[in-house]
Amino acid sequence: PEPEPEPEPEADPEAEPEPPKPKHIPLKLSYEAATANDTNLLSGKSLTREAPPAEEEEADEPPPPPPPGAGASFDAIDAFLKTGVALLHLPRAIEDKRVKFWYIPRTGGFVAAPVPDWDGDVQCVLALDLLGLDRPFTEEELILIQQAVIGISDTIYRIEMEYAVTNAKCTSTLTASYEAYNAELAAAVEEAQAKLAEDAMAELKVKEECARKLVGSLSMEAAAAAAAAAAAAAP
Repeated sequence: PEPEPEPEPEADPEAEPEPPKPKHIPLKLSYEAATANDTNLLSGKSLTREAPPAEEEEADEPPPPPPPGAGASFDAIDAFLKTGVALLHLPRAIEDKRVKFWYIPRTGGFVAAPVPDWDGDVQCVLALDLLGLDRPFTEEELILIQQAVIGISDTIYRIEMEYAVTNAKCTSTLTASYEAYNAELAAAVEEAQAKLAEDAMAELKVKEECARKLVGSLSMEAAAAAAAAAAAAAP
């Protein structure tokens, strides 16, 4: 009879738990997409900030407030990472000095909703405003925004998983091709060595021919893999 496996050691209940993985703190936010009316206004623009100080002992004085127009989205990110607050809603954005106006300031609400990944890090921020309408967001609208954030997060995760699966398949295919190439090369070199007495360049010619075949094979496989990855990433 096979010996029974040794039982795994029990965890020490008094042992200190491992510290949680530190969260990624974004220092730059770039505008990647916008409504049609704001595309030309926001395209290519970004918000930046300095790295926050390390959380050690409490400072005697609170940190200085951010400069005007530093971006309320960073505060939304920090609040989410620290306390899990889903979004930041400023009913009257024009009265908040943190808000960055890229055009003439107007009255209305502003919302910044961080979009987390499955590890809890912030991937992007969904920002919406009612500037010019002179009203805040309603509770129903805030609920819809939170639902949209969940949908965006799930979609990004699905695309990443599909890409990972496609990449794994491509890696497996390339590995198999490389192993087959090595086997073919070894056999061809062995045959060439037998003919070396007749042709001093026989071994070099065989290696060159095998390398040419491998490059052509990998080029076709890479093109097919890229097409498959693009198809998998399509919404």
